[in-house]
Amino acid sequence: AGALAGSLSVDLATEPLGCDRDGQAVFLQDVWPSSEEINAYIIKFVRPETFREVYANLSSGKAGSDSWRELPAQTGAKFKWDPDSTYITKPPFFSGMEA
Repeated sequence: AGALAGSLSVDLATEPLGCDRDGQAVFLQDVWPSSEEINAYIIKFVRPETFREVYANLSSGKAGSDSWRELPAQTGAKFKWDPDSTYITKPPFFSGMEA
């Protein structure tokens, strides 16, 4: 929903996502599907065989595309924070904490 609003600093409970073509505010609750709508799509499109196909090879290391499997990934019990990253930063409340 933050992507729809264009910012993660929007209070989605009280602030509009934007405006419609008539200039009227559009709130998250205006576009959020009802439980009945979600359940109808689940019944229509979610099938157990899809999960079996997708997850059958997970433990064998054969899941995903070659590009996905070849992505470099860190190993170890702790995430190695990159202090120069502007994408993922270590939250300040982790400072001084050790695992």
